[in-house]
Amino acid sequence: MVDGKKNESGLALVSVLGIIILIAAMVGSIFFIARIVFFQVEKVDQFTRIKEVEEYALQDGANQIQQKISDYLFEQETIDFGQDITGIGTAIDSLLSNYAKSEEEIGSQDQFSYTLSIKGIHKEKVTPYVLVNNTGSFGWEKDTSIMNKTNATNVKLTFDLEAIVTEKEQNGQETTATATSQFCYEIQWNDVDVANELTELDVWRNVVYSYNIPNGALYLSADSWIKKMEAVYHYNSKPSQFDYIGFDNQHPHVAGYMNGQVVDITDGRVLDFSTSGKKIYSSLSFRGSLLLENGIQIEGDHEMARLKTNNLLALRTKNHEKNFIKKLDIQAASGSYIDLNGQESYLAMIDTAFDTSGLLINHTPMKNDKSTGGFLFGSGKLHVQLQHTNEPFSFANYLSHALQKSPQDEYWNEFLKGSMVIASANFYAGPVSLSDQIQSTVEQDRRIRVSGNFMLTSAMLESDSEGKRISYFEKESTRGVSDPNAPSTLTLDGPYTDMYVDGKSFIDAPKTSRRKSPSESDFIETPKFYGSQNDWNSIHIKNGASMYLNYTGIEPFNLTIEKDSIFSAKVLPDLAFFDTTFLFNSVSAGKLKGKVILQTFNQKDANTLKDDLKSQHIPVSTATYESDAKNGEVTIIKPDNPAGSGSSQIISRTFYYVDKVDY
Repeated sequence: MVDGKKNESGLALVSVLGIIILIAAMVGSIFFIARIVFFQVEKVDQFTRIKEVEEYALQDGANQIQQKISDYLFEQETIDFGQDITGIGTAIDSLLSNYAKSEEEIGSQDQFSYTLSIKGIHKEKVTPYVLVNNTGSFGWEKDTSIMNKTNATNVKLTFDLEAIVTEKEQNGQETTATATSQFCYEIQWNDVDVANELTELDVWRNVVYSYNIPNGALYLSADSWIKKMEAVYHYNSKPSQFDYIGFDNQHPHVAGYMNGQVVDITDGRVLDFSTSGKKIYSSLSFRGSLLLENGIQIEGDHEMARLKTNNLLALRTKNHEKNFIKKLDIQAASGSYIDLNGQESYLAMIDTAFDTSGLLINHTPMKNDKSTGGFLFGSGKLHVQLQHTNEPFSFANYLSHALQKSPQDEYWNEFLKGSMVIASANFYAGPVSLSDQIQSTVEQDRRIRVSGNFMLTSAMLESDSEGKRISYFEKESTRGVSDPNAPSTLTLDGPYTDMYVDGKSFIDAPKTSRRKSPSESDFIETPKFYGSQNDWNSIHIKNGASMYLNYTGIEPFNLTIEKDSIFSAKVLPDLAFFDTTFLFNSVSAGKLKGKVILQTFNQKDANTLKDDLKSQHIPVSTATYESDAKNGEVTIIKPDNPAGSGSSQIISRTFYYVDKVDY
């Protein structure tokens, strides 16, 4: 008796509904004893020993059982296995209790035959696993806690396989041998609240127009998120000016604390923290917010060079065209607010590690070359996520009047979870060439990670409106009518440029009224959007760059994607808020040269989406792995989750192996 080796493979690990991590594919090999056996079908005519036939029969049988179970799971439109072995056990008995296979006249001289059967199926509930990292057994470890926070049920199915092999010798005598093995297949599922997760995106997508938050929904809309960012900016009505003359750039410096209270710090004039002024060699920290309103020139020149704010970092300017941050680590605990007041100017970041709990890029459009204006991320890391600091921040430490409302009173944790909004703005991540000092190449790293939600919209907060006006349209127009705001553009350029969003994403289109929710009685399946393609937002992905979005709502926008570049998004159940106009227009204009990868929630949605794209003559294929996606077409990934939108459970992990072999 020999114990076999176990092999667990995760083919594709993806975040499902913000809670569950799924496996997109299964184990690719089965281990016998201390060596891997990869018998191919054509080799059956080369067998000369009974043991070879035994190994082949047991392995082929295990492969067939694994495939039958996998196909069964993928075919289910809903999952409701409960919290024990009863439901899945009954299904497996029905599927495999009568399984048997046989072959005759195989081997080098057609001398072998065999039969394989299942002698018994054992079912037991075992300890579930949790995904903790990307090492070891693909990051999965047994959940030793009592709480079982992921509400997981893990069932182990053990199949007793028996292979009886007969060899017919040349003298007419027959020799019979028996081999057995135990093939184990673990299935883990988790309870999820699908409706609650859908509600989060349904709330987040709202901007400009009023909306009704479902009872008990503790989420922020993009509209409320933007207004809260503005409220934080204006909370301290009497900020102090930075003491530039007294600033010692060689040593750690802390500002923003006077008479026992926190105060925000503003610039008052253009402050030069670059090579021509006081370059930062150490840490520059602010107890409250840093509000730069007259231009930004900041450069670090040491591994300890850091800029840190306990509250907001605001980078805004009306009249300074050339702004940059270079070779500096930045941490903004309550978020970052960038606004160039609609001017043809830029804020460039080169070799910067930028960590912030939220990022609003507002009113920074660029009509012409997108690589020379707006927010330009030339190289470095941009992490939009909750910031952990050693100094807890509170608005109570500011001097304020009794009737002043604290931004921390409502939805503060939601605000800080790491969301990013591009509002009538140009965001460019790629090579820049603005001066001898501000340069980066296409080969440099540009890593963008957003742990919260993401919004691309042409709606914007009117600069200096103090949160009073968010609109899709300009306040004044030379034609006497309301012109739409300049659309937002997001560009990712370069083979080492990528953007990942863990939360919910929404690619917005301008409208003249609020779009209804699917839960509302007067919901319209095909809403009307304002204007033409020139008014819609755009995404450009070039030179092998990639963009990966979690569950995403998509309204009409312009997509340009070059060869070997990737746009990947997960589609909500029932294809909710997913408009395919962007694909039709991209194909029609010859701008879909790269890989568009879509992951649907279930097989029903995959079939519906594929039929829809085919009817529009959009090139489409299906695949099990993202690595199978091809340039110039849409690839629909075979769903990990067979459950429908009303399902209360979802498959999170499968794991199979041969445990014991006896020849």
